[in-house]
Amino acid sequence: KADATAPAKLIVVTDTLDPNLDLSTLMLSDITIANQTFAIPPGLNHYQTTVPFAAGTNQIQAEVEVALDLSGRTLTLTVRAIDPSTGWYPEDPLVGILYPEDGTGRGQGSLSYIVSPLAGVPTGTVIYNRASVVFDFNDPIQTPQVFNTIDAGPPQSSVVSLAPQSGRTFLVQWSGQDDAGGSGVASYDVY
Repeated sequence: KADATAPAKLIVVTDTLDPNLDLSTLMLSDITIANQTFAIPPGLNHYQTTVPFAAGTNQIQAEVEVALDLSGRTLTLTVRAIDPSTGWYPEDPLVGILYPEDGTGRGQGSLSYIVSPLAGVPTGTVIYNRASVVFDFNDPIQTPQVFNTIDAGPPQSSVVSLAPQSGRTFLVQWSGQDDAGGSGVASYDVY
């Protein structure tokens, strides 16, 4: 928040995943914290690293761990600011990982992942997502709820055979449809 009085030294994001998702397909893609992005090697659903981190004019380390708990259907991201000389949180209360947001992005972060719906989930099923974020030892903050609506069937299209009209003019007709409740057909490319 812009009115925060100090940067966070510990960030814990807990994301309870929708029951219509196939957690065996979950793959992490990247983590962005204060305009610094950490690419995650492809195909992982768990990741742990310690990386150098620029905290204003200070150089600290960020301990990053993302873990998927299959039984609890939760994905948890934990980021800790570490002073490389002590191996503990920085003593200076004005040094941390995520600073109050000032329009530069220094107070923003994200975790990106890809996950597929369970096989057989019908068109129209809504997948909801909301995460809980804890900065240091404060109360949890809920992210806004977002959703995706499943369109399980691909749209179908067809072109009617070219029929010669008067002279050298040909009439081309095409049509398409999506399953009921699907996203529909936005456009056609006719070659």
